Amino acid sequence: MPLPTDSIGNQLRDYALAGFDLSLSHTIYFDHHFDARGGGVRMAARVQGETVASIVDDSEGAWQVRCYLTAVPTHTAITETEAKLGRIAEACGGMTDGWEILVR
Repeated sequence: MPLPTDSIGNQLRDYALAGFDLSLSHTIYFDHHFDARGGGVRMAARVQGETVASIVDDSEGAWQVRCYLTAVPTHTAITETEAKLGRIAEACGGMTDGWEILVR
């Protein structure tokens, strides 16, 4: 099935061209940016059980919450997960900062 020509479709196409089999499950991570650690801690607590989240100090005074999920990386799955996690990040004072497939 052809991928849409939006940012998610383009990124998935790049992964396919790089040799990723997008019909298999992969670990996908979604990054979220926070100016304050407290917001990141709140988000990590809210997504516990749905994803595995880690909080990382980016050494510039900001914080990243990285949420890991194992799934088949379809356009729909990425779009829905990014939107859902983005709403949680915003409610905790943060914002979405992209996604990637974990390269092993």
